[in-house]
Amino acid sequence: MKLCILLIFFFAAATTAELILTGAMDGPLSGGNPKFIELFATASIADLSIYSIEVAFNGAAASGTPQYTFPADSVAQGTYIYLASSSNSGEAGFLAYFGCPHDYLTSASFSNGDDVYLLRKNGAVIDAIGEVGVDGTGQAWEYLDGWIKRNNVSTSSTPSVTFNVADWTVSGINALDACTVTNALCTSVYNFQKASCTPVEEEEPATTTLISAVQGSGASTPLNNVVVKIQGIVVGDFQDGDSDNKRNLAGFFVQEEDADGDSDPLTSEGIFVYDPTLLADVSVGDEVIVVGTASEAFGNTQIKDVTRITIVSSGNTLPTPASITLPLATSNGNNPDLEPFEGMLVTVTNKLLITEMFQLDRFNEIKLATERFYQYSQQNIPNAQGNADYLDLVYRSTITYDDGLTTQNSDIRLLDGFQNWPATPIRMGDSVTSLTGVLFYSFSLYRILSTADGTVSFVSENPRPPAPSIQGDVKIVTLNVLNFFTTLDIGSAETSNGNDPRGADSQAEFDRQLQKLLTSLLQTNGDIFALIEIENDFLSGSPGNALEFLTNALNSATAAGTYDWVDPGQQYVDGSDAISNGFIYKTSVAPIEGVAILNDAVVATLDSTLLTEDSTIFDGPDTNRAALAATFVVGPPKNCLTIANNHFKSKGGSGTGPNADQNDGAASFNNRRLLAAKALDQWLVTDPTGVACDNVAIVGDLNSYVKEDPIRYLTDTTFNPNANFRDIFDAPENQYSYVFDGMIGTLDYVLVNDALSELVVDAQKWHINEDEPDALDYNLDFGRLVTYFDGANAARNSDHSPVLMGIDFTPPRRRNGLCPPSFANNRA
Repeated sequence: MKLCILLIFFFAAATTAELILTGAMDGPLSGGNPKFIELFATASIADLSIYSIEVAFNGAAASGTPQYTFPADSVAQGTYIYLASSSNSGEAGFLAYFGCPHDYLTSASFSNGDDVYLLRKNGAVIDAIGEVGVDGTGQAWEYLDGWIKRNNVSTSSTPSVTFNVADWTVSGINALDACTVTNALCTSVYNFQKASCTPVEEEEPATTTLISAVQGSGASTPLNNVVVKIQGIVVGDFQDGDSDNKRNLAGFFVQEEDADGDSDPLTSEGIFVYDPTLLADVSVGDEVIVVGTASEAFGNTQIKDVTRITIVSSGNTLPTPASITLPLATSNGNNPDLEPFEGMLVTVTNKLLITEMFQLDRFNEIKLATERFYQYSQQNIPNAQGNADYLDLVYRSTITYDDGLTTQNSDIRLLDGFQNWPATPIRMGDSVTSLTGVLFYSFSLYRILSTADGTVSFVSENPRPPAPSIQGDVKIVTLNVLNFFTTLDIGSAETSNGNDPRGADSQAEFDRQLQKLLTSLLQTNGDIFALIEIENDFLSGSPGNALEFLTNALNSATAAGTYDWVDPGQQYVDGSDAISNGFIYKTSVAPIEGVAILNDAVVATLDSTLLTEDSTIFDGPDTNRAALAATFVVGPPKNCLTIANNHFKSKGGSGTGPNADQNDGAASFNNRRLLAAKALDQWLVTDPTGVACDNVAIVGDLNSYVKEDPIRYLTDTTFNPNANFRDIFDAPENQYSYVFDGMIGTLDYVLVNDALSELVVDAQKWHINEDEPDALDYNLDFGRLVTYFDGANAARNSDHSPVLMGIDFTPPRRRNGLCPPSFANNRA
């Protein structure tokens, strides 16, 4: 009985209601404006405050909490009321689109065309647009980027808590996509009910304000929310709805003529004019007068709510670009402090190198810097102050280059300089000189935006390397394969040990991933592949045995029986993890002799004190993956080689105690990685595979840069007097295999002991992955163009690059560019 009473309260009959819902819009202008609800007074209302609006989002039930309550105004019968969104300059958007002002304004969230509006009177629901409890996506009443309008509205119309789409006209979704100016010019006109109105007009300032005065010398404008009039030259046209599909920020950049500069180095002479309604179609070189309100938008000073744009003249000489030389003297967060140049046409005087392309596929932006910076702890022993100072230098030396579009997943070739990509590769390490564009601040970064096609060009300074040719009797390749899973990440799929799949999201993605991975592995001509980040399932015949699947694919591409995979003797190398390590080898070159796994149970038999320092090293969440060692024989005569394949705990996450990020460059879980190195070192001394073999290598993704504790423990006698391994590269601190946050460093290693170092004749890193944009990989998320992909090209088969070693058991040995083996160089 109580439930029935409750329902009567929330959805009471409304025979005396004087107000009904009659329409709504999810508009076409920037930010979805105008967004509004239209209502109609069927009778005079003395006190409008008894009415309120609730929005039920994403199929939710009515909550009983209104987003907006009307003020205590009186309304005459027959009056239409417009309640508009104030978000994203919604007030100005409404006025520009309809030529009339709204009646009421709210910052509350509005529907995107698939949510439900409820009208309440004295708390009870009396009318609705949409079906309560139903997500409107795909429903007949959905109006995303469109509108909905009640039919046959009159003073005798009555509200209804039961929505019937037959009583409404619905534009359909995307009906307003091409309507970026006014309602009257739209092919899907909304029946706006204020045929006669007096637009709100603010009094225009009598005098012109210098742009430098609007910008001020601080981080924000001193004239916030003040109506100003400026005059200057358009130096960047980024208006929406004009003749191109490029450079769309819903506005344009204006800069003072050189003669009008204020000579104050702290004030910018340029500013962004936010003009989502295309009040006037400007071009670069136009002299314009602009009247609008000075404001801040996410840290960028702009002029919004523009009421006048007058083009005084066209074809004018542009103001001289401001010169910027990096590194700047000061930083602003993770940026050089470019506030004095915000909104201006600028030129960077340095030659800049591409240092990161992670956001190229999603946002058409890349990072550029004065050099390719190493990770701090690649070349320096971790130190908090040293790391902070170093990062400050990196930030002061780095700038983002952007396409000037607000849309995601646009064609990468819209970024000036990338017109011929990917046919003409552009890689990290390539350069650009005299980068010129307008300076914009958004998403916490200063960005240079090209103002015209053909003004930016990149020079190849780091060409894509050909497939490597490795010398030696046996060629070893270690590669992080970026989550190669045969269990696809579709729906609620799980791996055989109950984990979420981490690889391809569809069969199409898997086919692409496999093709590129095969291309890469075959081009190395490796004899032993030590692979990392492969699905943790090693039961022969199991659908989740990605290692067996990959081996079969290699044999299909070559000849049956060419390759085999190392069976670790149990289904899961790493008890509970989704990923693990594995070996594939050529049966004719290096047959398998023995195999072993290093986990916490084994550690307890080696040195139980390690587990008192940290309760777990290899088993459980946030731990190192179990190491897999295999001994191969080469001959006759039967020469042996033991390889331990590893994947140490990543630097991500938030550890506690000694595993917490010390801000010294080593990031999180450094101590847990160090314990893995100690356990690994002790384990290998015991000949864990059951084969007494002098030649030992540690390979894999150790997730540690060269000067960090785990690597120093294994290779540096000044840190560990018993260190018995060396990197196969001389000066390993000058190597790299991975790019993170615009800096390069080594995470992937081949370390060899004394005996094996005598046999090493070749060492190479094939920089085919980390220097390439991830837009070339197998992923199809976010609507990536399929034409970027070339499965016959090895580029970007992973985010790590492979490390290759050639060893020769038969003297005399030629060392391919390597110094004679000596630990002295590594221990200095």
